[in-house]
Amino acid sequence: MWIYVGLGGVIGSLLRYVVSVLTVNFTYHHFPLPTFIVNVIGCFLLGFLSSYFLEKEFRQRKMYTAITTGVIGSFTTFSTFSNEIVQFIRDANYTIGIIYLFLSITLGLSFSCLGMCMGRRWSKNEMVKDRQE
Repeated sequence: MWIYVGLGGVIGSLLRYVVSVLTVNFTYHHFPLPTFIVNVIGCFLLGFLSSYFLEKEFRQRKMYTAITTGVIGSFTTFSTFSNEIVQFIRDANYTIGIIYLFLSITLGLSFSCLGMCMGRRWSKNEMVKDRQE
């Protein structure tokens, strides 16, 4: 299990770095866009996968753990998010800090719910297709 999570972690951290490289030029008033993007995407993916695999009574625990803990766990980063909020407060950049905090929590929760709904729906659609075949 350790190896699967470790390999997933390598993939997730590389994907996070790619997002950072691709979005670094699109920041607005020091808004931490790379962290924001990976956290919102990660919320959606974790919501989707947890719901999808739960509905299917997924038996591949190693793959599930490698993806959720390894890939998504290293792709997203709550510690960076927290550090950036503290930096905004320290720099008296309250407006951007509040916007970042509000959007991250609101969109993170929204995308988690969206991912769960889509995962359930996708899983149920596949079960119906399997029964028809």
